[in-house]
Amino acid sequence: MGMRDPRPFIRYFSVEGETEKWYLDWLEKQINASPKAEFIVKLESRVKQNPVRFVKGFSLIADKAELIHICDYECNTEEYIRRFKLTLDRITEARKIVNDTKTRKNWCTYTLAYNNLSFELWLILHRENYRGSFTHGDQYWPKLQSVYGLTVQSLEKYKQYDNFQAQVLDRLTLLDVIKAIERAEKIEQANKRNYQPENYNGYDYYANNPSLSIHMPIKALLIECGLL
Repeated sequence: MGMRDPRPFIRYFSVEGETEKWYLDWLEKQINASPKAEFIVKLESRVKQNPVRFVKGFSLIADKAELIHICDYECNTEEYIRRFKLTLDRITEARKIVNDTKTRKNWCTYTLAYNNLSFELWLILHRENYRGSFTHGDQYWPKLQSVYGLTVQSLEKYKQYDNFQAQVLDRLTLLDVIKAIERAEKIEQANKRNYQPENYNGYDYYANNPSLSIHMPIKALLIECGLL
């Protein structure tokens, strides 16, 4: 490998919860520790459920920046669908805000990265090819306990930093991330064969569980860094 490019390679992530942020912090460290990575990366992540508030929290976002919003498609009830669509509206509004400047030469993008039903599906795919179908995100808990050998007895304790770090992140490698991407792609290939995607405000997603798109920006990141 040649000398690594010293320029920071930045991605901006707005996320709904702490576990997603901790995962991205871990991923940044794993990429930067890899001797095969061609860039030093900076994954600028903040817990902001509202993408509009996320972009307004920055004094400057570079030209041609890539922003990603990670969120859950939690349920097919009318209320949850309304909330999800509101999030998509806010991504669109945030993209307009960040690009609304006469000095910007290259437009920024703002991508949807969703998990149906929850972020726990993505974590399970790091360890196992799993296609269980549920109606509520809490139903992933027994499988999550099994694949990680969790000793904590509740989702609440699992989402505490020390527990999440020791019992989930410390047990993962970049190879597990690559395997999760491959497994997620197989889920989406099956969805394309069997279902029609929903489209709202220009964003495609599947209302059928399981489905997800979080693997797409992560795969793109690994490719650009020379790790895929």
